[in-house]
Amino acid sequence: MVQLRIPLPRHLSFLNGRRFFFFSDTHLRPTGKYPSEPGLSAWSNAGFPGDEVLREALSFRPDFTLFGGDLLRHICCFDAGIAFLKAMPGKWKLAVYGNWDRRRAAWFPFHVFERELQKARVLPLVNESFTREGIRFFGMDDFKSAVPRYEPPDSEAVFNCILSHNPDAVPYAMTQRDLDSADLILCGHTHGGQVRIPGYGAVLTSSIHGKHFEYGLYEIRNSAVKLYVTAGLGITFLPIRFRCPPEVVKIELFDPYAEKSIPR
Repeated sequence: MVQLRIPLPRHLSFLNGRRFFFFSDTHLRPTGKYPSEPGLSAWSNAGFPGDEVLREALSFRPDFTLFGGDLLRHICCFDAGIAFLKAMPGKWKLAVYGNWDRRRAAWFPFHVFERELQKARVLPLVNESFTREGIRFFGMDDFKSAVPRYEPPDSEAVFNCILSHNPDAVPYAMTQRDLDSADLILCGHTHGGQVRIPGYGAVLTSSIHGKHFEYGLYEIRNSAVKLYVTAGLGITFLPIRFRCPPEVVKIELFDPYAEKSIPR
């Protein structure tokens, strides 16, 4: 579990305390004990089972639940994956598609995937925005399997959060001016490498930029925006994790000016 506190500019202080629950890259495969419902394939994902993720989300009580893509590795887990997304809390639940989501359209018509997400009360964002209560989310399409695009907000009177499965989409689709319009960028895809060597980090990242966006919190040069690349929950290719545990990300927006005024 990772906890991030993101400071708000003074004009967005009314968003103090808003919470995002971000997770990505579940890559569901039939390997564990979750879920227990009859007829649904079980999964555990490298030691981070679904019931533990749900407990973390329920205790956090997010305003927005955000999924960074790559739901499945095996089609037999599709119903279990939809049940998991449906059980996740959050007044609004948003998602972007990952490269596995796009490529697995060969399993069944893609409109089935979209229909089941709707039943789970999850809104996928495909090069489009969603704005509620002063917070704007823009979801970019996948970098490897589609064409990501970005559009800046019309107004500065919103907190602007960009969701992108693959961090490679950020330098591809966003200009410096676009970055200046953003407050937070959330990505997955790299899995943090899954295998990390002390003093070196990720061995493989599946990124055209190598280790540049491998894992963690980044502050982009010449911009105030923060970018976080999560290690995700699942595993792919290598069925192991080493010094790179699965994670969920709890994000809270806070007003630094209000905190400075609190007597010590």
